[in-house]
Amino acid sequence: MGSSHYYCLREPAHEIRLLDLLPATASGDLNGRVRRFSIGSAPAFVSVSHVWGDKKADRAMSLESGCGVKNLQISLNLESFLVNMLCHTPETLPQIWEVNERLPMWIDMICIDQLDNNEKALQIPLMRDIYSKARSVVVWIHEYDSYLRYAFQYLRRLSTHGPQDGISFDPMGWDAIRRLLGCEWFHRRWVIQESVLPKTAIFLCGSDSISMGDVFRGFDMAVNSLLARPRPMKKLKRGNTGEVRPVRVLRELRQALETNQNQFGLFWLMEHLRFTRATFAHDQIYSLLGVCNRQEAAATSVRYDLEPEEVYKRSATLHANIHGNLDFLGLCAPEQRDTLCSGSPGAPVLRTFAGHD
Repeated sequence: MGSSHYYCLREPAHEIRLLDLLPATASGDLNGRVRRFSIGSAPAFVSVSHVWGDKKADRAMSLESGCGVKNLQISLNLESFLVNMLCHTPETLPQIWEVNERLPMWIDMICIDQLDNNEKALQIPLMRDIYSKARSVVVWIHEYDSYLRYAFQYLRRLSTHGPQDGISFDPMGWDAIRRLLGCEWFHRRWVIQESVLPKTAIFLCGSDSISMGDVFRGFDMAVNSLLARPRPMKKLKRGNTGEVRPVRVLRELRQALETNQNQFGLFWLMEHLRFTRATFAHDQIYSLLGVCNRQEAAATSVRYDLEPEEVYKRSATLHANIHGNLDFLGLCAPEQRDTLCSGSPGAPVLRTFAGHD
């Protein structure tokens, strides 16, 4: 994904690219156009939250830009999302349309040159503004089966009930919810800021969709019915309300952002997001800059040229300087204290920092 695919950003710290999804080419390939805007004067757009997947980007997309028409390599997951978008109308997915025109989209895999670490270092700090300005975010759940379809239907049905309504426990519905929560999207760290910063959010899986508000209400009702199930059912169908933790964390963060009470520190977020992961060790930190408190975010430089150990040492030093404590040491489990930080699965972190061994 070379920079020749793109309009060059004159000011990468203040400009973004947006994707216009166009009808497929004559040969059936995905087709789009990239335009460049100042972040302060960008038109209405939607953002996209999706899992890249483990497979390499080997799908083709025809992309128009200031450099002519190029073939851009995208992932299979993103290809499936864009094909799905072409099937929707203003009636089936109104969130992505305005006056019968599809809104432009901001998609990280396309709108940032992923091979240019210098550009990434300037664009990542912009993500708080990008996602906050997005009219809506479309969360793409790329897995699709009968359980997931039932999960969407079940949550939509539950969301229409009030907290005082007596809802009978549905074993198949609970299994469907567990299947949904097992999807990769709920366990990736980058998707946290992608889903909680935009004004509205909608989950999309195949042809099924549900708003984030309905997801929250549906999960509340599902948990209530699980806890209230008859004793014989408790013996037959065991359940753990801790399984809905990913949804509860999303709601807590979203509520804090909506009420301007976001004072979450980086290491507090790492502690409470242990169940999430990122492919690159650096991103255990960088993926949280959009939702941590602004002081820490502004003081954190995005440096992919550094080793992961150095990134964590700098974050630890920054935490100590800003907060005046060493609470981050609690992130290290006893068996990890000399090598690993448990808040960042698989990422080696040196215990030395601030000049001390």
